Amino acid sequence: MWGTVSKIIGGAAPVLGGLLGGPVGARIGGMVASAIGAENTPEAIEQKLADNPELLAKLKALEIEKASELQSLTLNVEMQRAAQETARISEVNQTMRAELVSKDKFNSRWRAFMGYGVSLETMSLVLALIWMMVTDPAGIANLSFVMEHIAWIVSVQLAVVGVAVKKRSDDKALAAGAQKPGLLAGVMQRLAP
Repeated sequence: MWGTVSKIIGGAAPVLGGLLGGPVGARIGGMVASAIGAENTPEAIEQKLADNPELLAKLKALEIEKASELQSLTLNVEMQRAAQETARISEVNQTMRAELVSKDKFNSRWRAFMGYGVSLETMSLVLALIWMMVTDPAGIANLSFVMEHIAWIVSVQLAVVGVAVKKRSDDKALAAGAQKPGLLAGVMQRLAP
């Protein structure tokens, strides 16, 4: 909705443009509409800017004038994103912990099983490719076609194993006494250059 206007304004006033395309877009849209004398709709603002491109300089001045308010809005948006991400990660961790204490052996060990399975599969593929090269050198021409399809299968499995290893390592670190960064520390890390 505000995406096109966000791109137009973002060229002259990047903070305004970035916020306009985000969750506070309607509020920023009202501020922009008021500053350029347009109706508070994306279409009206876009038309006004198309008719009077010099209004972009006025929006840059507005961005400078309202810098502290825009910075506060940016920080609030980032804090909301960080809170949502923290909630999502907590849900994933809660699910993984439930799997670990589950009485069902497969349910609590499927990630380790997947790791061993991927290792065996990769080793088998390498041995099969070596066998193919030794016994049928002419078949190497088809090798790229075969590898294309195998790569998709293996890459998905490796991604699952990678996430499992990372999360398990994080859980072990927390159990050993490492502290999880708080919400504000997470926001500051995201905003740091």
